[in-house]
Amino acid sequence: MKHVSVLLIISALTLSVCPGAAGAGNPQSPCHRVVTLADHGKKIALRTDEIFKVALEANAGSGYEWHLYSSDTDMIQLLEHKNIPQSDNNPDFVGGCYGDEWVFKILKKEKSQLRFDLFPPWEGPQAVTKTVAVAIIVQQ
Repeated sequence: MKHVSVLLIISALTLSVCPGAAGAGNPQSPCHRVVTLADHGKKIALRTDEIFKVALEANAGSGYEWHLYSSDTDMIQLLEHKNIPQSDNNPDFVGGCYGDEWVFKILKKEKSQLRFDLFPPWEGPQAVTKTVAVAIIVQQ
């Protein structure tokens, strides 16, 4: 698999807020950890019940999308996934850069891995152009 570096638009993503536990009426709490393409191959130390975010940039006009693979959904709960337009914050802008953002919660103490692959859905995983993989180490 070939890994290609890209520039990330991190400032807007890291300043946003992560949701607390899923459900109406729960207060929002800031993410303590934001995982980006720069974290590829690293070990990420987290704690039980900690909420963290993965923020990756893509080009909407190319049709390439990030796809999530997780080895243990009993350990890591996906709370939210959304696409965030990066072109002057105009959601009507077509084809520009956008940020893919996933928010997760650590459920229990274990080791696991999160992997994200970038490829066009019509070509499938054999057309991966970028990968972000991190080892999740839960300390408590």
